[in-house]
Amino acid sequence: MYCNECGTKFEGKFCPNCGTPAAAVTPPDPSDAPPHMSPVPGTDQPMRMNSPVPDPIQPVHNNKKSKKKIKGPGILVPILAIVVLLAAFVALTGNSSGSSSRSETTSASSDNTPESNGSQSTGDEGGSSDESGAVTADVPQNGNGNAEAQNAPEKVVDYVVKQEYFNDYVTSYNAHRGSAFVEIENTGNTNLYLTDGKFDIEDNNGHLLKSESMISTCPDAIRPGETGYFYDDYIDLDDVDSSNGLVFVPHYKVEEAKYELIDYKADDVGIREDSMFTCKVSGRLTNTSDEEINILYVNVIYYGTDGNVIGISGTNLTDIDPGETESFEVSGQFFKDATYSDIAQYKVIPRAWYMQF
Repeated sequence: MYCNECGTKFEGKFCPNCGTPAAAVTPPDPSDAPPHMSPVPGTDQPMRMNSPVPDPIQPVHNNKKSKKKIKGPGILVPILAIVVLLAAFVALTGNSSGSSSRSETTSASSDNTPESNGSQSTGDEGGSSDESGAVTADVPQNGNGNAEAQNAPEKVVDYVVKQEYFNDYVTSYNAHRGSAFVEIENTGNTNLYLTDGKFDIEDNNGHLLKSESMISTCPDAIRPGETGYFYDDYIDLDDVDSSNGLVFVPHYKVEEAKYELIDYKADDVGIREDSMFTCKVSGRLTNTSDEEINILYVNVIYYGTDGNVIGISGTNLTDIDPGETESFEVSGQFFKDATYSDIAQYKVIPRAWYMQF
């Protein structure tokens, strides 16, 4: 019999070539041979063809695996190509968007920043940014990038000498005395400290006759617009040769005050004439702060009918506890031979003692 599968002639229960059961084998009719088989000339055995017959040694699943290996790269290639194209598209889109944002930011900075001031707008200047990332900011007119600096006034330390006064006279008991002051007006915008005052008395040839180093100040420091004084109302000239004249040469320093000035309020203030034809100024001062007042000066300035200063005097108060009220009394002292009747106005200045180191 012949095997229906491989065409091998055999006898038995199974085909010795392919293992097909003999029960399934029927003697073929040579005329019914499969198309891929033809009888061998001179015999009834079909002739085997090469191409359609699978190799029994090579399993069928290996052929399928081989096909997967061949098929796999074919699928990955288009996938990789699509990924590459997508990546290229995203990159091109991102570069285009970033370029647009940078262009808008530069444009905003250019539009808001005058070339004359050299300022450059950044997000730190209180500006706002839109979705494109462009920054919009107000540019300070002074070009230094600081809006507060535009409003802050420039510091000015300045003063003018309004008057240098010197007067010598002989008292009723035939004593030769002198008095002098220098009037300083604060014309700047900072507090000023008056220090290191010294008054020299020279003759007309510049020869030093007397030097006074214990010079008072009223007050020690002055605010912008205020007037302060270096003064000495008692200069002993009894031993000075005044035959060649007397010339007043003041020396002093006016510096910027480094610390704050502390003023207090005087209440119940009054003035009265005393037995020496001068005056007494009295009042009270209450410590309304939370700290003890260590020392303060109560200065009094006296003005004549023409508005000029005719005298300065003062006293000090110490160790005033919080809430405590302290009274004071100041005796009038004058630069000229003035009396109580010459006083047109007076000013009381209670200010904490100021010392600058």
